[in-house]
Amino acid sequence: MKAFLLKNRKIVISVLIALLCVILTGVTLVRYFSLATLLGSQQAAEAFKGESDKLTAQVSAYFPVGGGITFEGVYSFRNNLDSKYVDASIEKPAVGANWKDGYSAKSSISVSGAKATTDCTVYGVGGEYFYFHPLYLRDGSYISESDLVHDCVILDEELAWRLFGGFELEGMTVTIGDKPFRIAGVIRREDDFATKSAYSDGAVMYMHYDALNELQESKITTYELVGVDPIDGFLKNIVAEGFSEAAVVENSARFMPLNELNVLSRYFTRTMVTEPVVYPYWENAARNVESRLALLLIPAAVLPIYPIALAIYWAVRGIKAAINALKTAIPDALDKISERRYERSMRKKAKNG
Repeated sequence: MKAFLLKNRKIVISVLIALLCVILTGVTLVRYFSLATLLGSQQAAEAFKGESDKLTAQVSAYFPVGGGITFEGVYSFRNNLDSKYVDASIEKPAVGANWKDGYSAKSSISVSGAKATTDCTVYGVGGEYFYFHPLYLRDGSYISESDLVHDCVILDEELAWRLFGGFELEGMTVTIGDKPFRIAGVIRREDDFATKSAYSDGAVMYMHYDALNELQESKITTYELVGVDPIDGFLKNIVAEGFSEAAVVENSARFMPLNELNVLSRYFTRTMVTEPVVYPYWENAARNVESRLALLLIPAAVLPIYPIALAIYWAVRGIKAAINALKTAIPDALDKISERRYERSMRKKAKNG
């Protein structure tokens, strides 16, 4: 074995390098696809699609600093969206709907619990906000625009601990101003590296948008939509048309390799801020992941080059060797056939002579 390895040292080294490249390529691809599915806030299109064969898309609109819309703007957009589906000859399904949406307004507020009063970040949410942000429920349930009453709030673990020193708080109340609000649930924030690096809100409470708007006038600064996307860009174009002042992002395909190539091509300029939009933490987390995925495309493209080139090299050598062997074998075979024919001919002559 040692003699064989020494004699074929170059071949063995080439094979080992190729094998290492294949392994590293596999590791890179596993890492790529694990990152691509890391953030729950970017997976609404897959959730909406379920087991159906429908084409779906998720689109987000982020409004500029000082801008935003009210619920009337959301209501108007929803009506326009329904008419667009009608124009596209897409009927409303017997069960469910062609789309879901969620929206939020961000502010700060003072809230009181059994142990303390503290300031916190508050998100006034509407639609099916938690469909787009499936935060882990430590206790209780989510809130939704379809709830009969809008006097419920959700606390994150940090705020729950500050106000009550515990987490099992469903049914208990907090006070905002002089109004009591029932706690619907307690959530745990995302613990992935991208969200942790982007998150700066501190303790957080979620409440219905209209309830927040009654306490303090607030504009909706984030609108999110998921639905049937009969042709590529259908939903994105509707959102861009309906909210022309907003920065519009299509979330559903942003982590696909072709889109990441576009990110890579403008890797250094994409960090330049050219629009007065403060993105929410989940969008900043998604942009963090985008940047990492774009960089992963480089080893994913470069590492397979050597083993592929080596395979082509050996395939060419094998073909050439086979051709040379045939060039030698065919004449030899023809010579043998001629010799046999000659021998048979001579035997016949001897027999007849």
